[in-house]
Amino acid sequence: MILTSLILALAPVLIQAPSGLAYRQPQMASEGNTVYLTFGSGNEIYFAKSVDAGRSFSSPQRVAQFSKLFLGRHRGPRIVHTAEGLIITAIVVGTSPSADGDLLSWRSENDGKTWSPPVKVNDSPSASEEGLQGLGANANGLVFASWLDHRALKAKTPGAGPELYGAYSNDGGRTWSKNVRVYQSPSHSICSCCHPNSLVTADGKIYVMFRNDLDGNRDEYVTESNNGGKTFAPPQKLGKGAWKLQACPMDGGGLALGNQGDLVSVFRRQSTIYSTVNFQPEQQLGTGKDAALALGRDGAYFVWTSQSGLVLRTPESRTTQLLDV
Repeated sequence: MILTSLILALAPVLIQAPSGLAYRQPQMASEGNTVYLTFGSGNEIYFAKSVDAGRSFSSPQRVAQFSKLFLGRHRGPRIVHTAEGLIITAIVVGTSPSADGDLLSWRSENDGKTWSPPVKVNDSPSASEEGLQGLGANANGLVFASWLDHRALKAKTPGAGPELYGAYSNDGGRTWSKNVRVYQSPSHSICSCCHPNSLVTADGKIYVMFRNDLDGNRDEYVTESNNGGKTFAPPQKLGKGAWKLQACPMDGGGLALGNQGDLVSVFRRQSTIYSTVNFQPEQQLGTGKDAALALGRDGAYFVWTSQSGLVLRTPESRTTQLLDV
């Protein structure tokens, strides 16, 4: 997936939008030379596919339309590929009069030609109304969705704030488990508007990365499940520094697994972009926001937004380059 993503970054392909519409919040998955792309436009979810490693894409196909699709600041649909097929998730308004802000999933067993009716992932109405989610899967069909959850707030639990919840699927997204509380902050709230990241390894481990709100610090943490998403270990903080902040940065970073099994992250603290490997001390990459990463055969590729534009750092170079896209 990384190498194809890099091709797209270095040699842009224009996917035309209908007049008056804008495509937003793209997300990709890949299998070999095939790249799967989902994104939002207005209140619609779209899908497109490349069979030539990202050099060209099919015409966008509408997957679904709702009264409102959560988009912007890392909100929007997610996509993964497994042996069971493709899965798209999104948080929408309009599923029922009493449940707005639900996380839904769609499946395709024919490489994106057609899509199943949506399946609701959250088992408490409107619990995912913040619109922030993460999605991960392995080739065997184990899928894990994570999201910022408001069920305790809706129940008016004293001192409650947003919590981190998730659900797993063992059948490629056909059905989803009872929801699992992945983490509850002792300070009563995790960061209220930074998206989580879900990662599922080939051997079935699940990692979830999220920004905490602990004693006034907005730092990234990672928690792990060794039983398929039924329970999670206490989270570990990424990096040694701390970000004291009484606001939400709206920036969730990224998480990936390297070829040697290394857990690699990228995240923002204040105006600086950092990376970590296996919870070791962080390494400074540059300045900016909205960082993402992908792992190729030769290592990690990092990309983020700076004041000058989109910045890329490759494994071959310890310097950054400005992408002219």
